[in-house]
This record gives sequence, structure tokens and C-alpha cells, in this order.
Amino acid sequence: MNECSFQDTNQAFSFKTSYFEWNQLVENGGYDWALKKTIKVVKELIEFLPLGISTLTVNCFDASKTNISNKSLEAIIVDPPYGENVMYGEVSDFFYVWLKKMVGDIFPNEFKRELSDKDAEAVANSALYRDAGTGQAKKLADQHYQSKMEACFKEMNRVLKDEGILTVMFTHRKSEAWSGLTQALMNAGFTFKSSWAVATEPGQKFGKRDKGVLKRTVILACKKRTEEKKGLWSKVKEELHNEAESKVKEYSEAGITGPDLLVCTYGPVLGKFGDYSLIKDSSGNTKGPEDALNLVAEVVNKFTTYIPGADLETLAYINLISSFPELTIDEDEARVTVMFGGNLSISDLVDKELIDKKGGKVTILTSKQRLDSGVIDLAKPENLKSLIDVVHACLITFEKQGIKAVKKLLEDTGKDSSDSGFIATLKAISSLGFDVSGKSMMSNEIKNTNSLLEALGFESESVLKKGEKLTHYPKEAKLDDF
Repeated sequence: MNECSFQDTNQAFSFKTSYFEWNQLVENGGYDWALKKTIKVVKELIEFLPLGISTLTVNCFDASKTNISNKSLEAIIVDPPYGENVMYGEVSDFFYVWLKKMVGDIFPNEFKRELSDKDAEAVANSALYRDAGTGQAKKLADQHYQSKMEACFKEMNRVLKDEGILTVMFTHRKSEAWSGLTQALMNAGFTFKSSWAVATEPGQKFGKRDKGVLKRTVILACKKRTEEKKGLWSKVKEELHNEAESKVKEYSEAGITGPDLLVCTYGPVLGKFGDYSLIKDSSGNTKGPEDALNLVAEVVNKFTTYIPGADLETLAYINLISSFPELTIDEDEARVTVMFGGNLSISDLVDKELIDKKGGKVTILTSKQRLDSGVIDLAKPENLKSLIDVVHACLITFEKQGIKAVKKLLEDTGKDSSDSGFIATLKAISSLGFDVSGKSMMSNEIKNTNSLLEALGFESESVLKKGEKLTHYPKEAKLDDF
């Protein structure tokens, strides 16, 4: 049968011609393979059961309205929907209609609807609010998600024993998703006791390859809050900052880098934040989880992006291209990535034409794109204000006129070819060669950067030429350097 394909690079069904039949008769690759896998999983689940339990009950109900008795469970383990990440109801409708035909009479309550119930689903589905307008639709969808999650967590609080543990698995790059999850847990009466970063997503997993997805899931161990602890932001902030610095060092030494480092640090810091039922600053303003997440971003950014003498614009730009070599990201991810203290914002980078922002998406601009827009003018070196402006101008000059013209340009801008900040910025761009494919928008920029570094007498951070080996690996800065 020639039909739509279900193997795509997105977690959705794209309509394109393909063959999707699975040959069930292939030895060790058909029905027998699927059966063995299923039996293996069932056996593992049974092995995890406590000793003495001979029966197991499987229920299907709304997580916000269960028939479980008060304070009857010792442990609850949940892997909740991650905001707008996957629209489970929409994706499952194909299977729902076939399952309804096969087992609908056995499970009438579960299949009483024509399609899956998307209105009650705990996801941030903007399509359900499209009549409200683009901006308002997203806001309403996020509110729906948080309210549904909060209702579910409140129900878990009701059925969990006072000394019981709620384990929540969560993986999301957006700080707003983490903020919503944290607020829902806190409103439901939970606090975080510990967290672990577990490698769960292989980089070459089908459907997620080349997507810059996170490789780790953060597992949060939550307990019921036993006291209504209140705090002053100035003191709590110091406590959170110390926790963030400690965890960044620990996770970095364990080999966790990039966006994973940021997300993994979220967990333990939010754990400290969640110990308080209310936190206010000296002006009486209530501080929320987003304030804690912003603090984490500043600590992580400072740790991973050390360039001596660099201005905030340069630090922000380098951190953006290092964290997101695909060059196009969500605005919230970009916002968190440019936090280095001070008052730098996404709008500042847009004004300086380091990035372009449209429809909630941010595109990081290369040196040639900035030259084409006119913000980099080789004839007016006095207009090159930030270090990254100088670096981009030198890359263009080197490609067009050679090393002598570069040294002249550096002199005109008050720098020289051995300036540590200038060289560190070039090496930061060069190091992207480890992550960027030959078809990337950054490939030519990286090759040009490598050539300029070599012309200046410095070793490049990566080698993109065919047949050569990557022998030099960039080292992360230490917090003691700041």
C-alpha cells in the first residue's frame, strides 16, 4: 500500500509518499522480534515490584481525578508531557481509531469518543485557541498546560503518603517550560529534595538527529512541603548562586556541556528555590521560578564563555553560536543564552544586527550576512564598536584582501594580532567545527577562521579538511578565572 510515511525527522505525521508496511514474517525482525521486546519489558517491570506483591492493577483515568484513596501510595513516578513538545492526542488519533475497532468493546470507557480527547490533554496546544490570535493563543495554551499540570500534581499530593516520594522526569530547553512545571509543583504543595541528570537521548536517535536536542533527562525527586518557609530574595539569591556554581563545576567535570549543562543545573537550583513557599525582594515583589532560572543562566554562561576583555555583545554572540550552531532557535532559548549580567537583551542584539528575530524565532547572523546588511563597513573601522564587530570585519577582510589588510584593520581599531580577546573569539568560532556539518551555514566561516588563525601563527580549534584528524580539543574555563 502506498501511503503517508510515519518515519520523519519530526515527532509528527508528514504526508509524503512512502511504504510503511512492516513485514511481520521476517525472522528476528518481524512479529517474533516485537513479541520478544514486549515480553522483556514486562519481565523487567515485574522484577522492579517489591517482594511479596503477587498482583498488579493497571488503571486508566484522568490523572487529575482518580479513584485512589487518600495517602495510600508510597511512590509516584511520572514522565509528564513537555509543554508544546509533542501533541500526543493529534499523533495518536491514527492508532486510536484502529484500536477502537479491535478492543473498543473490551474497554468501552476508554474508547467512547470518536477521537482522542484533546481539550483535556495536558499539553500547550496553541491550535485549540487559534481564534484568539497568534500571541494570545500561545499564552492561553501555556496557561492551560500549567493549570492541568497543577491539577494533576494536587491529585498526586492527595493520594501520596506524607513521607512518600514523587519522581518527575523532565527534559526541555525552554526556561518557560521549566518555570511552569516548577510553579505547578510548588502550587500543589511539593518541594524538590534532589535531582539527577541521566543520559537518555542518544544524539543519533532517529527523528532527532541534527536537531540539537538535549541528551539528558533531569529526574526530580519531590516530597510534600511540610512547612511554609518564606525568604528574602537577597539571601535566597546567594544560596541559589552558590548551588548553581557548585553544580556547574560538577556537571562540567562529568562531561556535560552546551544546553545540557544549563538544563541539568536547573534541577538542583530549583530544588533550593522550591524549599520556599514565598520569596520577596526588598520592594515587596514576589519572585518566581523564572528568577531562579535566569540566575542559573548567568552562572552557566559566565562559566562556559570566557573571553578576556570581551564586551557583553561579544560574549552573548559567542555563547549563541556555541550553544546553537544550527543558527535558528526559539526566542526564549536565545534570551536565556545572552544573560551575562547587566542589561543586555535580545532587542539589543537585534539593534546591533547580530541576530534577526521574526515570529518567536531568532536567527544568528554570520559575518557575511552582517556585511550584506551594511552594519559591517570595512571602509569605516571607527564604526566597529564591539569585539565581535572587529572579528567579523577581519574575517571578511582576510578573505578579500589577505593578512596584511587584517593587521592594518586591527591597528585602525586599536588592537593587534596577538590581542587575547581577539584570538579567543576566533578560537571560539573555530571550535564549532566539531559540531557543524559541511553543509552548515557556518562552515565557510569556520574554515575562514581557521585559516586566519593559522596566518596569525595560532593553532585552530578544529580541522574541517578531508582526511585530517581533530587533535586539539577546547578546554572550558574555570569559575576561578572570573
